Amino acid sequence: MVKVVSTQPSYSAHHYVYEVLRNGGFFIGGSDNDSLPVWHKQMPKNVMYQDYMSWCEKRDERLFDKAVFCRVVSMLIVSVENVRPYVNGVSQRCYRFPTLRQAQEDFSKASNVEPERIFANYPIDIIPPELLKKYGIQ
Repeated sequence: MVKVVSTQPSYSAHHYVYEVLRNGGFFIGGSDNDSLPVWHKQMPKNVMYQDYMSWCEKRDERLFDKAVFCRVVSMLIVSVENVRPYVNGVSQRCYRFPTLRQAQEDFSKASNVEPERIFANYPIDIIPPELLKKYGIQ
């Protein structure tokens, strides 16, 4: 059974990050219904923030400003790196994300919940057998 992380409207950035990790990626440039999520290795911060703004608008959630949103992302996915690559001679502020599995583990640690309890797509083959037995999963 997957535990749903409870969120309040004031925690829209947390909820957004959780949904991205639960879905296994971002729906950048599409809707949640007509595209598949894609896990990006690197993404410009402004692109991610625009996706978050769109996500909040669709769900009538309170929007955090960009600085607060960026702090929340860094707090929930501690292994994310802030990088400034040059694209066509212009420096861009970007996130360099770890693997999806690592990002889910980071979020789980920040939330103090085991990843297999909140992410249905969390790979069961890496869960220690004693933990499987503890939760009655065979």
